[in-house]
Amino acid sequence: MYVTVDRVGRLVIPKALRVELGITPDTPLELIPDGSGLRIEPVHRQKRSIDTSDGLPILGHVEGAVLSDDDVRRLRDDNQR
Repeated sequence: MYVTVDRVGRLVIPKALRVELGITPDTPLELIPDGSGLRIEPVHRQKRSIDTSDGLPILGHVEGAVLSDDDVRRLRDDNQR
């Protein structure tokens, strides 16, 4: 599959490939030099385990992890149900 890089260094990943790989507009990607080429991979972050105690969520520890906005939204939505 061929793509081109524009003047400011952007390239377009075709939609079919983005859908297949689950890449959305805010997906972090890692660029990895690979021999004479470049490998682009989605960054997979560790998920936090979420347990409950007395109806309240308890987040499991993940080394180096930070509570993201998505985590807070999911917890808030789960608590409202």
